[in-house]
Amino acid sequence: MTMYAIVTKIIPVDMLCTEIAEAIGFVPEKIYVLPQRKGNSSQQMKRFGKESLRKSITVWRKPEKI
Repeated sequence: MTMYAIVTKIIPVDMLCTEIAEAIGFVPEKIYVLPQRKGNSSQQMKRFGKESLRKSITVWRKPEKI
């Protein structure tokens, strides 16, 4: 019998993308975290538990060249 352990981590993609954007020259302006309207679906509950996934909008600015 083969046993598998599933380790599920929530990855803060908005923060990672903002770090990458900064590294290539963008200036982060704002990260808007949207309010939770309803809970996770039953499929998400099985994978992530009761922790809601964050939804956000990121705003970056590309500096003007001098």
